[in-house]
Amino acid sequence: MPSFTATPTSTQTPTRTPSPKVTPSPSSTQTPTATATQAPPTKTPTPTAASVIEPTSTASPMPTSVPTATATPTQEASPTPTSSPPLPDLTIAALSIAPETGSICDSPPPVLGLRIWVVNIGSADAGSFLVDTNGFQRLSLPGLKPGQSLTAWTPHYAVTGNNYAIADPINSVNESNEANNAMSALLPIPDIASTCTPTPPPIPPATPTATPSPTPTATATSGPTRTPTPPPSPTPTGPDLQIKCVFYDGVYSSQEPDEYVEIINLGDLPASLDGWTLSDIDDGTSIFVFTTGFVAPGGVVRVYTNQIHPEWGGYSFGRGTAIWNNGDPDIAGLANPDGVVVSTKTYPPGCE
Repeated sequence: MPSFTATPTSTQTPTRTPSPKVTPSPSSTQTPTATATQAPPTKTPTPTAASVIEPTSTASPMPTSVPTATATPTQEASPTPTSSPPLPDLTIAALSIAPETGSICDSPPPVLGLRIWVVNIGSADAGSFLVDTNGFQRLSLPGLKPGQSLTAWTPHYAVTGNNYAIADPINSVNESNEANNAMSALLPIPDIASTCTPTPPPIPPATPTATPSPTPTATATSGPTRTPTPPPSPTPTGPDLQIKCVFYDGVYSSQEPDEYVEIINLGDLPASLDGWTLSDIDDGTSIFVFTTGFVAPGGVVRVYTNQIHPEWGGYSFGRGTAIWNNGDPDIAGLANPDGVVVSTKTYPPGCE
């Protein structure tokens, strides 16, 4: 150890040079490095500042999207109803039983029939159209201008029950109101005998002559006369469609296009045919669907195999071969719009 202390005299100069190495003792200044460790806290505020900015930047585009959501071009389509064209509107104004021309008091007595008044109460012209009367007579009438009316006459009318008429039964005229085309009414039938019998002239009074006063005699006094109470009017039962008969043996050819089924309304109110079906129940292949038409009380319509008869409604299966078997009788069935068969008919006998 003492020999080591003797050398310091020569080594002191070199030891001075390394002495700066002692100055690195500022490594003790690593204590400020402890302050450097405080740098992480300074980084934490920066993200919080960024997060504060983000909502402000995202909120700014939102107003620009609001006007696009409030675009109103679709509201401009609402005026379209005002641009709809004017349309006609056919209606039955009145019905009556009257002669075709002249007076019921003409000689010889005229034939009575059903007169129909049709009016166009719409705002546009109505082209030619049909009128159905009592379910079995179809009339073709010319067109009508707005406010115009015309009358039609047919010799067929209902003696009992309501008479019925419908304008444009096949909807060939586009109207503003399709629900006011029909009328049904119980019409009085003119009594020609009582209406047209002339009243005899008055007989002049005779010259009074003196007559002896008759001797009064006692007479029995009867009690008050009782007026009979009329029976109550029957309540309408509604329509009642039934198959009346089947004309199964046509005469025109082997295809028998003139076969037909006759349908009658036994009720006391008009019956709509819309949605009803007539079919051959046995084979199930021949089915006729009614799409329009009415049958008046007591009225009759026919459905032909392959013929059109407007006077019987104009209905036809449109089939090129016979439907109703002559040798092995079929069964005709009539079903309501719900598909329930309400009437069936076989043969013979057929229609008279």
